Amino acid sequence: MPSSRLIVSQMLTWTYVQIVYQMIMNDGRGLFLPGGLSGESLRIMSNIIFLSLSGAAGMAFFALYYRRIPAAIKRSSIICAVLIACLGQILMELFPTEAMMAVGLLLSMLGWGYLMAYILYRAALEVSDAYFGRFIGISLGFGSILAFIIGAADAVFTDMLASRILAIPGLITLALIKPADEYLAIRQPPSPIWHSFFQKSHTYLVISAIIMGIMLGLCDSISVFHFPEYLPSFPSSRLFYAGGLFLFGWLADKKFSVMPAIVLIVSIYFLWYRIFSTEPGLFLLSAMLVEAIYSSPIIVLLMTAFLHIAAHSDNPEKWAAMSRIIELPALSLGLLLGFIFFQYVYLPISFTVYTVMLLISVALLYKISILYMHSLAEHNTEKSSEPVTELKQPEEQPDEQDRYIRYCEHYNLTEREADVLQELLKGHKIAAIAENLFISERTVRFHITNLLNKTGQDSQLSMVSDYYRNINNVT
Repeated sequence: MPSSRLIVSQMLTWTYVQIVYQMIMNDGRGLFLPGGLSGESLRIMSNIIFLSLSGAAGMAFFALYYRRIPAAIKRSSIICAVLIACLGQILMELFPTEAMMAVGLLLSMLGWGYLMAYILYRAALEVSDAYFGRFIGISLGFGSILAFIIGAADAVFTDMLASRILAIPGLITLALIKPADEYLAIRQPPSPIWHSFFQKSHTYLVISAIIMGIMLGLCDSISVFHFPEYLPSFPSSRLFYAGGLFLFGWLADKKFSVMPAIVLIVSIYFLWYRIFSTEPGLFLLSAMLVEAIYSSPIIVLLMTAFLHIAAHSDNPEKWAAMSRIIELPALSLGLLLGFIFFQYVYLPISFTVYTVMLLISVALLYKISILYMHSLAEHNTEKSSEPVTELKQPEEQPDEQDRYIRYCEHYNLTEREADVLQELLKGHKIAAIAENLFISERTVRFHITNLLNKTGQDSQLSMVSDYYRNINNVT
């Protein structure tokens, strides 16, 4: 199961962005609207687009530059992101002008995006593949519940802003304080089957994420147009959203193959319901339910899929947050398209275009599943067809133990360092290594530091990858 530290960190960062989202939905200020344009819908749309693009920019910065940051200041970069997010929120809360709101929103979302990407990156390395969906569902679900509680507190204690200015960023700071060890237990490097599958499928997944992000934006645009009706249901919708996240997070781990079908069914139903239903009471109910069984399965589906890619790729920091890096700008595009489609285009045409996009996206997801199954079948066929005689030629293909011994001798590892290395190659975490070797966790960290110094690597991930890449070249 994921560590409580990761769950709490993800939960609080998710709460933070929902608090900011709720604030810009209710605030009377709008960003960068030309003088000739006015209206509540345009104000809300401009704020959401600016929030989405700023958050995606923070995540993209992490994906592109985190690997290049010197190890000595990587922890400091996380703390700086927390402080930037706090500063941005304070500017939005305390200064009423549009200009300061723009600056505050930009800073808060840049900091949040960097933090969210970092947590997803750590999750890709630490969490078992079998728990990715539940990690997303539990952390985001409890984050939505906490956002509801804080929103209710602000509604009761209208003169106290501490719950938004201090509580959330402060809790994030505490949650992100890392344990004493800098290095984590990691996966083994990608196998040939994964490289083969990834090269064929990642384009399909990216295209699918773009389409689903646009569909989320189209759906959100309906809420923007009907904001007066939607506003009373917004706090309660957080609880419905949490329920959907819990459910689909569990389902993504147990029956991931059915997730695209669920997205297909509920997306068509709720688009029709929210476009053609005009009864205010029914719309309020729809606005709450749509969070639970429309938005949540798409979020879980995309985030879980990209976590699987990150866990098995050579660039986990790049792919861990790629779902949100793609989805947030696509959502902004969907909002703009919704403003045009749902006001100036005949509704059946809008419905048809949306449905076609959805079918394409789901077809791409199933194409990815088929490619993976084919890659697995090809790998098993090739493995079973290898001549047995080749496995009996130690001079050409030495067994794993011989290669391991040569690697340890090449880097002059001590006996205990070799034992720790062997445990790391099995994917064990520090606590498990300490238990297996009957030593303290502090001693394990000491040996890991020595291993990194001797092999010339800066992380466990790079050290294990180097082991499997160069093991046959070590003499």
